[in-house]
Amino acid sequence: MHDAYALGDGDCRKALDLGCGPNPSNRFRASDSWGVDLYEDLNRNVLRCRLGFEPLPFATESLDYLTAYDLLEHILATQSCRSMASNGNDEIAVKVRATTTNPSD
Repeated sequence: MHDAYALGDGDCRKALDLGCGPNPSNRFRASDSWGVDLYEDLNRNVLRCRLGFEPLPFATESLDYLTAYDLLEHILATQSCRSMASNGNDEIAVKVRATTTNPSD
């Protein structure tokens, strides 16, 4: 599936994986791949960022790919991200509302 959305190989492409843990995913095979998580590891290109509380450490329109594998289930409040896509997409927004239900209700 990721190959269908991969941009051409001619240019340097930058990818960011939100909530990556110790290993950022790079399923689009970008030439420059980064991750953000709660713990920084510059040897693995992981920057520290408290998602939803701090701005992402990348400039607007500086990314070609933005992924968030296994992240949304960990967000406990409504979040939104400003646009950082350089391919003409104006905005990326994610709204998540965590709810719990009591089976005895």
